[in-house]
Amino acid sequence: MNNSAAKKEPSIMVGGFVLGGAMIGAGMFSLPTIMAGAWFINSIVILLIVCFFYVSFRDLYFRMHIQIRSRHQLFLYI
Repeated sequence: MNNSAAKKEPSIMVGGFVLGGAMIGAGMFSLPTIMAGAWFINSIVILLIVCFFYVSFRDLYFRMHIQIRSRHQLFLYI
């Protein structure tokens, strides 16, 4: 039997993925609890504000991609 696999320690990257997953999971559980105290109308207003910022930043990123593409070989994701 080969015991080299049993002695291998997890890498820093695996620890980071576990920690990141725990933080994201905790955030997903806490968001409905936080928004429950904000009432329905306030939650809709917050959602619309976040959607506005998302669309605005996506538009700015797209315009930057169009301008850079003609001058550089930089590949940007849209």
